[in-house]
Amino acid sequence: MMSLLSSWSLALTALATVPLADPWQREYTSAEAQSAHVIALWQFHAGAELEDSSGHGHTLELAGAQTCAEGRFGGGLQSFPGWPIEDVRHAAVAPAHPDLSPAGAFSIDLWLKPSPDLPPGGNCYLLCKKYVSHHDYQLLLTAAAGGARRLHCCLGFGSDSEHFYSDAVAWPADEWQHIAVTYDGAGTVRFYRNGQSLGGRTAPGRRAISPGPLPLSLGERTGSLYSGFAGILDQIRLSQGVREFAQLRVELDLERRVFVRQEPPPTATVPTCCAFGPGTAQTVSAIAE
Repeated sequence: MMSLLSSWSLALTALATVPLADPWQREYTSAEAQSAHVIALWQFHAGAELEDSSGHGHTLELAGAQTCAEGRFGGGLQSFPGWPIEDVRHAAVAPAHPDLSPAGAFSIDLWLKPSPDLPPGGNCYLLCKKYVSHHDYQLLLTAAAGGARRLHCCLGFGSDSEHFYSDAVAWPADEWQHIAVTYDGAGTVRFYRNGQSLGGRTAPGRRAISPGPLPLSLGERTGSLYSGFAGILDQIRLSQGVREFAQLRVELDLERRVFVRQEPPPTATVPTCCAFGPGTAQTVSAIAE
């Protein structure tokens, strides 16, 4: 038993030295924002609304979108519907940079709050570095049956592209939701909302995405026909590797259910005021069952 517990302890210690998850439920701290795995992070802090909190200099330029004070953790980025309402750009743009095209596995996570005027159909782009090319990536909400929507991740591999879709769910207006998508660099995409799996799939034979020359557009498609996200975005993060967004679950997978206690039973000294009469004290051994 002690050997088994020792093995568990060593395994947990090893895992603790390689953090795969971050506390996405709250605002990322400065230390978390500047962790080695973070490529870029936009938090829209007051007075530094367009700055990249990772320290890597991917400063945004507004191209129709607006910063606002109603974000999930303070400031946020507000975008607006595009076509067919109007083919107008509503974006915040990070200039093209090789680091924004991750080589291998990567993760995207952000907070979003749809507006009541979110169009019932069509596509709403959350971020896009791909446009119609076969390079890089884009993430959007696409319409599904019954008024639901799916997260749609499209990845470019140079000569063609692969489309991945989440389960279809409702996206209520004026409610903050945390979403995440991970790509393992080997064909598997996974989707999450508020720490719950929204499905995913594996495309056999796929490897790293093909890097492209376009800037990264937040809240909007890179080009026309424009299809902005009607709502507010906050804490938009691009990370290296597959980060963990699911809730932790620990299961004891052992056939044995009864264990022999190795240490002696605990003892306690009962003070004078208790049941053994005045001026006395007794030592009692306890048996744990």
